[in-house]
Amino acid sequence: MRARPTHIHSEDERKPSLSALDADEQATRRTIKIKPLPEFGPKRPMPDHLVDILEEWHKEKGRQPPPCAYANHKGPHKWKWKVFDREGKELELSRFDIVSPCPYYVLVLHSPDFPQKLVRSRWPHWTKHGTFMIAWQGVTKGFEAKCCAIRVFAPKLEEITYTQDIWTVPIPDLDREGEGIKKRPLSAAAAPSQPRARNRGQEREREKEPEKRKRVSRPKREVATSNPNSGDASESSDETKSAEESSDASSSSEEEQEEEEEENVTTPIAKRPKLQQQTSSSLTRTRKATNQAKAANTAKVTFKLVSYRSGAIRAFPLDECKTGRDLFDKARTFFRLFDRNVDVKILSCQISSERAQHFLFGSEGEFELLIQHAKDRKSTEDGTVTIEVNHVLEP
Repeated sequence: MRARPTHIHSEDERKPSLSALDADEQATRRTIKIKPLPEFGPKRPMPDHLVDILEEWHKEKGRQPPPCAYANHKGPHKWKWKVFDREGKELELSRFDIVSPCPYYVLVLHSPDFPQKLVRSRWPHWTKHGTFMIAWQGVTKGFEAKCCAIRVFAPKLEEITYTQDIWTVPIPDLDREGEGIKKRPLSAAAAPSQPRARNRGQEREREKEPEKRKRVSRPKREVATSNPNSGDASESSDETKSAEESSDASSSSEEEQEEEEEENVTTPIAKRPKLQQQTSSSLTRTRKATNQAKAANTAKVTFKLVSYRSGAIRAFPLDECKTGRDLFDKARTFFRLFDRNVDVKILSCQISSERAQHFLFGSEGEFELLIQHAKDRKSTEDGTVTIEVNHVLEP
């Protein structure tokens, strides 16, 4: 009797635990594929908890890269670099290649004080202090509010120095989606400009609707009365009626259209030039008002070349840089003042009050789209928008 329980106990011990089965099953169900070892950094696979974060993202978003995807896909930076946390401790950083469900790269931050984190640059460009790193915690938690580390660059490793003053730089907290900034007062310059552009378009459409109704209803009024004066007096009431009729069912609208076509044929010939003249002058006034509004809302574009290495700045208006070639020539001359061997082939451009980064590869079409995009926005009260320009260091 005693031997049997012992036998049962030994059988249970030989059975795999539920947790072990769950782990194996989870590994086989993963759809994300990652190269086993990173391109640089500690030579060990990506931690499971980070793989789970990426897996969860792709289950919800499909083939869309996550917000933490690494932008510099061309390889390591030409300069040497080190990574430090907020206390000045040097950390390790690795880059992993994600193969599927879509190709991209991620950076993993290693620290003895906390589990590994998926990180990306706080801004789309590096600053004179380096690249501020911020952690992404997955679909649910999103980005951490504050930066957790900084990546400092220099031509040689021995030139890399860390000072606690780096963290005195004002860095607005990031929201969890990584698309806005917390604790930032909403001003006229920082308010979203795209919704305003859509509202202006809707207002223009509303302005056109009464004009269309006038053109449709006027022939009707001429037929209804033979006295020009009485027709003018009833204009406001006819327009109100026309506006009400336009919201009726589609069947009644079609009937009205047919009636109006018949009545247009019977309109006195002497009245037609007057109607056409009124309509033409009204359309001309509308076009002039629209063009004047567009001219008033068009922003003045200013370029600002920034050397984060030296802190130097050069600014000039669009009138002095009318083509993409002009911009590249000015940028090449400026950046070679601080590095004679630099080869400026790609420019990164950031419009003031926007987080988006525009990359120019020398195409005039890219340049024109950037200028048009900038002119549609206003970053200051005087209608001036600034485009900050820096060059991209290729590997």
